[in-house]
Amino acid sequence: MDTLRLHESPVTAPIRSLDEIIADVRELSSIPHIALQIIDVVNNPRASAADLETVVGSDPSLAARILRTANSVAYGLRRPVKTIPWAINVLGTNEVRNLAITALIAERFKKDTVVGSYTRRGLWRHMVCTALTARLVASRAGMRTFSEAFLAGLLHDVGIALLDQYLHQPFVGIVTTLTPGVPLCPAERARLGFDHAQFGARVAEQWRFPPIILAALRYHHASDRCSDEARPIAQAVEVANFLCASKGIRSMGASHVASPSPSTLTALSIDRPGLKVLYDDMDGELAKAHTLIDI
Repeated sequence: MDTLRLHESPVTAPIRSLDEIIADVRELSSIPHIALQIIDVVNNPRASAADLETVVGSDPSLAARILRTANSVAYGLRRPVKTIPWAINVLGTNEVRNLAITALIAERFKKDTVVGSYTRRGLWRHMVCTALTARLVASRAGMRTFSEAFLAGLLHDVGIALLDQYLHQPFVGIVTTLTPGVPLCPAERARLGFDHAQFGARVAEQWRFPPIILAALRYHHASDRCSDEARPIAQAVEVANFLCASKGIRSMGASHVASPSPSTLTALSIDRPGLKVLYDDMDGELAKAHTLIDI
């Protein structure tokens, strides 16, 4: 395994465990506190829509972004939504949670970075498009957990963003030596001892996301290994990730994304013609994505 170089120095830094790195991420509060409050409210069965309204309303800028997005073409509402209570009533608590998390995490991508074929803005575009496509896949498969599919798709590659932010020099080494057509995860494991899926899931656990979301983050490249309860969401994200990569909307320009396994497609009731239909129908969904990408 290559030695991790967390800072430019002539002295080789000691290899750090994943647990140590995650502790650093937690201490540095990589997700805004208001996001944690929103997650806690939505996860709490005793919480009400008024509780969510209070948390969101405490940040006027966030509330404004939620309303702007709710009124975008992506949602196609017949009447403009003018207040957060109205948005919660029309869209539901989970969808408002998703909009809030999207807006808050998007802040981490405002400053672009270019490393070889990788850009932060390109990664953000891939994450949003995967979220929209995962929701489409879940809908076509008859799943009721549309909002969870969206959130899992949005966060599936958050581990890449965290590697960029907290292990930037090793990350640069991975990106600049990545061979076209080679999957990203094996290259990460060879250099770091873990991959972005593991890293993202572990950090998201600290952020208190639901277990079904954590499982999708961990297994979005290997949904067959996911637990029964969480597998449909992980499968929807895996298919969405592949479809976005097939359209050239990639997290890393040079990396390869494997086709979903036959068992994954069967579980989602998607045959090869159905996969082609999803591929074609994505264009309409992604055409609406500019508001979310630019949030």
